Amino acid sequence: MKTTKLTAGKKAWITRRKNLNKVENLTPAQKAWVTRKKNTGKKVKVFEDNKACSGKEIVRMYLEKFTIESAEKFGIKRGIVPTLSATKCRMERILNQNEILRELKYIPIEMGLKNFRELGDNIKKEKWGFMQQPIHSKFFDVIKNFKEDSCAHVFADFCKTFITHEKDVITILAKNMVVVGGNIWITVSQRGCKGTYNKLKTLIKSFDNYEILDIPKAYAKYRDGGGMVSIVIRRVK
Repeated sequence: MKTTKLTAGKKAWITRRKNLNKVENLTPAQKAWVTRKKNTGKKVKVFEDNKACSGKEIVRMYLEKFTIESAEKFGIKRGIVPTLSATKCRMERILNQNEILRELKYIPIEMGLKNFRELGDNIKKEKWGFMQQPIHSKFFDVIKNFKEDSCAHVFADFCKTFITHEKDVITILAKNMVVVGGNIWITVSQRGCKGTYNKLKTLIKSFDNYEILDIPKAYAKYRDGGGMVSIVIRRVK
């Protein structure tokens, strides 16, 4: 069998991925997250499936905090959540572990046929009652039909660039899809687009009924295969 010689860059990438799963290499905030999960008596891997990364895990931790806050301060304990879910529904499963959030119902939207089928199979097999069977469609073609105040939250964890999804982001904000106190999670790739983080923030600030919630910039900008930017905003009026 012919072996492919690894380049120095590829070796560095493999080493970096291995190191991400060592607790001693975590930042203080990441260690706190792991400790908190262990203290609840739940089994926890530092990072799951080799697709997650340190930055994204911390973003998930903040999103969990903000969603609980919306339930406690604004009474948003139930409602629908359109979501670009991972095939194993990691974020939604984390939130559903919280008793106060168990009446949220997630509507996964997936365009890729392979992921759509895998997502549907996982939901059926694991009997995740908080997940609706996925919709096979582009995200925009679904959200354009939602009316004002129709959603508790929106999870738009895009994998493509801000330029590609700018129309989606504008639609979510302009339609006031989430109720007051509801959160919108937006993630886009920085590939080929300098200043993505600032461009996304500028667009959000052009709408006066949303506030950007505080995720430290060190974690809001992270790497997951490529450079990503993640922001959570809340409708305030």
